[in-house]
Amino acid sequence: MTLKPTLHIDTSTQIHRLFGTKIVRDKLDGELLQYQPSTSSMAYIEFKGTMLQAMASVVRTLKECEPHQDAKVRLGDLVRRLSEDPKTTTHAQAKRVMKVAATLIDRFTRYIPTAAEVETYIVGEIEKMALYRFFEFGGEFIRFNEKRYINLTQCPLAHDDVIPGLNLFQRMSCRRDAKVCQVRSLLRNNLDIVETIANAFEFLPRRSKVRDENALVGIDLVRELLEKTESSDSKSLGEKCCWALADIIICLECPKECQHIHSSDNHFVAICQALGKTSVISPIN
Repeated sequence: MTLKPTLHIDTSTQIHRLFGTKIVRDKLDGELLQYQPSTSSMAYIEFKGTMLQAMASVVRTLKECEPHQDAKVRLGDLVRRLSEDPKTTTHAQAKRVMKVAATLIDRFTRYIPTAAEVETYIVGEIEKMALYRFFEFGGEFIRFNEKRYINLTQCPLAHDDVIPGLNLFQRMSCRRDAKVCQVRSLLRNNLDIVETIANAFEFLPRRSKVRDENALVGIDLVRELLEKTESSDSKSLGEKCCWALADIIICLECPKECQHIHSSDNHFVAICQALGKTSVISPIN
C-alpha cells in the first residue's frame, strides 16, 4: 500500500473548504483526498478568530434589525444591513461575513425564519460544524494529541473546547495573561528560517497582499521579537500577533517530513521556496 504524502493546510484553505461555494468545496475536498493532511495550532486559532468573528457580526446585526426572537427575518434585508455594517472595516472581514450569510440563505430557502431560528442555526449548526469539521478530512479526524496537529507555541487558544454559543462571543485575540507562550523561543530556535521567510515577504511584488502595512508591521514585529532578551520569552504577545507572523508560525509548525503546504494565498509560493518545500496553491476566484 502506497502511503499518501503529507500536506500541511493553511487557514485560507480551511475557510474556503468549509464556507466556499459548492464547486470550491468539492474541488478542495478532492485535492486533499490525495494527501495525508496535517494542520497547525496557529491555523486553528486564526480560523476560530476570523470565522467566529464573522458569525458574531451576523448575530449582532440580526438582533439590531429584529430584536424580537419571534420576528420573521427576511434574509435579503439582513444581508443588506451586513453590507453596510460600519464595524466591518476590511474587505477580508466583509467576505467572511458574507460567507456566513450565504450559508444561512442555503438553509432557509423555503420559508422565512424567525430571529430565534436564525440565531439558533448559527450557534448550533454553523459554528459547531465549522469547528468540528476543521479537523475532518474524508471521514477521518486529526486529533489534538497527534503529530499531524502541531502546537509549538503552547497557545491555550489552540485547545479550547468547542462549546456552541460560548465560543462565538469569547475573546479570540492573543491573551496577554497567558502563562505560557513559546512564540519568541520558537522564532529564536528557527532564526535562519524566519529571516529567510521575512526576506521573501519584503521582496514580493508591490501588489501582493504582503506589501500592505500589516505585513510590514508583522515583519518588523518578528525582528523585534528576535532582538528581545530571553527573559521575555514566556510573555504573551497580546494584541501584537498578526497574520504575517501567524503565517510564519504555521510554516514552522509544518511536520518535518511534510514537503507540501496548501494555501489559497499566493504569497505562500515565496514562503515555500524559502523553506525548500512545494506549494500547492488553489486560487479561489
